[in-house]
Amino acid sequence: MKINRKTLSILALALAAFMASTSVQAALPGTAPLGNFLCGRGIFRCFATLQSAIFPQTQFSTQGIATYNVVSNDRNTSNLQPVQWTGNGQNAVLGAVQWNFDVSRTVQNSTISSQNADGGFPATGDLYFYVNGTIGAFPGRTFQSQTPLHLSSLNLQSFYPFSATGEVFNLVGTVDFEDVNNPGQKVFTLSNLSLTLGN
Repeated sequence: MKINRKTLSILALALAAFMASTSVQAALPGTAPLGNFLCGRGIFRCFATLQSAIFPQTQFSTQGIATYNVVSNDRNTSNLQPVQWTGNGQNAVLGAVQWNFDVSRTVQNSTISSQNADGGFPATGDLYFYVNGTIGAFPGRTFQSQTPLHLSSLNLQSFYPFSATGEVFNLVGTVDFEDVNNPGQKVFTLSNLSLTLGN
């Protein structure tokens, strides 16, 4: 079959376009788990145990809508900062319980880190935040965590703002709480906390 110059020119242009497209695609970095989203919100459902000098280990739950900002993304990791969360619950021993993100204190970034070299899910999640709040069993007092809470999830399949129902984070270690008007004196300890994401 005879190939004229016009045909060769078309083939050359097509090959050049294909090679350019291939080189651009190969150069694109992996996508961080949260992509280019700047913020997200969803339901945090918390189940935990409190123990103090005046009551034994007591389980309770709270629920509320949380929001956060994505402060940066690199090839495989999204870095987050808490913005707002108020969790409310009721317990026969503790009475009304209300917890909030305490954004007045600086905390390290939370991270959602892809387990894949090219980004995306599954991912490992580490959430860090201070909290403050009130407990009905201690009327007129406000408490704050002495250290940040660190919650971890080793196999996230999704995270806000995507559908994230059922993803679970667990508290690493325990966290002591103090009265905001009497810092440095432990009042109770939080343990066994699990946080389930909902929509």
